[in-house]
Amino acid sequence: MQNLKRVSTVCFILLMNGFVFWVFFAAGPLHGIALILAVVPFFIGPTGALWMFYDCFRYERNPWPYAILAVVPYLFVWHYFERVRKRSHAERMPIVHRRGGGHSQAE
Repeated sequence: MQNLKRVSTVCFILLMNGFVFWVFFAAGPLHGIALILAVVPFFIGPTGALWMFYDCFRYERNPWPYAILAVVPYLFVWHYFERVRKRSHAERMPIVHRRGGGHSQAE
């Protein structure tokens, strides 16, 4: 079952990237609803990457590998399902406030 989730996440990422490339290179001029539907993925991709940057620098002990992966379009979907949803209660606290993990003055 775990592999099915990973495969479906990878398929979603590949389909979204394929759709964006198709709209950008082959679709031609779009009007009306087609234009709106084509603009949504172009807005969601960068917004998700910014969220992934924020999340990895706030909650990960070693954020740079995830920050580098954030430049891959729509990889924030994988980050959400594989990293964010699987965090324990202690890992949901920002890294600065964790005991022994940050530079808080309260310690």
